[in-house]
Amino acid sequence: MSRSPYLRADAACVPRYAPRRGNAHLNPFSSIKNRILAFAIVATLVPAVGLGLLTFWRYERVIDDNAAFELLTATNYVRSELSLWARERAGELRVLATSNTIVDGLTERARPGSTARRIGPREIETYLRAVQAKLGLLLELSVFDEKGERIASSATTPAPVALPAVWPERSIVEGVIAAPPARDAARRTTTVVLVVPVVSFGSERLGALAAVVDLG
Repeated sequence: MSRSPYLRADAACVPRYAPRRGNAHLNPFSSIKNRILAFAIVATLVPAVGLGLLTFWRYERVIDDNAAFELLTATNYVRSELSLWARERAGELRVLATSNTIVDGLTERARPGSTARRIGPREIETYLRAVQAKLGLLLELSVFDEKGERIASSATTPAPVALPAVWPERSIVEGVIAAPPARDAARRTTTVVLVVPVVSFGSERLGALAAVVDLG
């Protein structure tokens, strides 16, 4: 009697020498076909991802360069406009500093009786208030003598103006002294103080004219 190829009659006809299944069905890369497929996918994705990252970095650099260029251009434009604005305000102050009222008033203070008109601090204040009312950007005008003492102002309570110890020499050389911009809490705005020299008709330094200018 030949040996039965089956284990037993009720073994659902499973061959005795059927191959056993191990963990191969749990590992998707166990077959060569799956390995080739995985390698193809990786070989396709890696260059695409690398190219995408490289493109992103390049675009990011271009955007940064453009932003830096635009910021530099805007800064130069603002600086140019501010410089032009400061020259215009300084020009207005120089014109005011040559007025007969201010020049004669400071001359009379330095040398009493040397002028035909007796102009004192009250007359200078009246003149400063009239001028300040016409020029909206000039919030306040003040006149200082050669020693740096304020003798007249368009404001009832003038804002403090800190003049440097060497302001007469600087004003003659530079033509205008500009203090750093500061926040004026009382006026709720940012202001800058400009100072120009007051010179007599004989080129003698008499004092200075200071203006508190609204920067907006």
